[in-house]
Amino acid sequence: MGTPRRGAERGRARVCPGHGPAGPPVADIVVEDGFVTARLLRADAEPADYRAEFAEYGVDARIVFEPVSPGMVGELVHLDTDAGTESLEEGGGIEVEEPLGECSIEDGCPAVVRIPVGHPTPVVIGFGREARPDEPYSMSQAANAPGEPLEGVALEGVTVGEIRTVLVERGLDVGFYIASPPEGAEGYGENEMAVLSEGEVGDDRIVADVILESPGGVYIELEP
Repeated sequence: MGTPRRGAERGRARVCPGHGPAGPPVADIVVEDGFVTARLLRADAEPADYRAEFAEYGVDARIVFEPVSPGMVGELVHLDTDAGTESLEEGGGIEVEEPLGECSIEDGCPAVVRIPVGHPTPVVIGFGREARPDEPYSMSQAANAPGEPLEGVALEGVTVGEIRTVLVERGLDVGFYIASPPEGAEGYGENEMAVLSEGEVGDDRIVADVILESPGGVYIELEP
């Protein structure tokens, strides 16, 4: 398989604005240098809208936009070529330009996708977009990773009391806590966690992880 590349140069070509079944254009589509190239315009469009436009160029492709945590906005979050989910290094010659940090329902998602002319299998390409208020993330990364709400915060060994203070400072609310159930407790399946409320968790408990759940919302996993 070919190796996807970012930011490849584009040659001269005729631009054909793509339109979904209704509404403004979903993409500007170009055929150039052996690729069907689409500059995406709308993150609110349905996968079928993009599929209809690509179909005019002999390619079976859908574009999806997943609500993700802030540090993943604009990233390529999955690539499926009908032969199983592929890595960027095994994308069947597909190329992308990721609009890092720029992808939302309101402002669009200026990603660029290049699919080889005559690509033999269906393609699904997913980009991370900003989540709406209170919309659960479909994907997130470490809460203290670059670009995330707790960037730069050391979580190892921190207590619940300490992390509660940080979360308040950064405008984050804890929805709930999870922990391994007490030894011998009944009613839990294998690997099932106990769900605890704020009042059931003391400030001295040790935090195992902080999980980003939605804009402004997290939940906390506790050490046993």
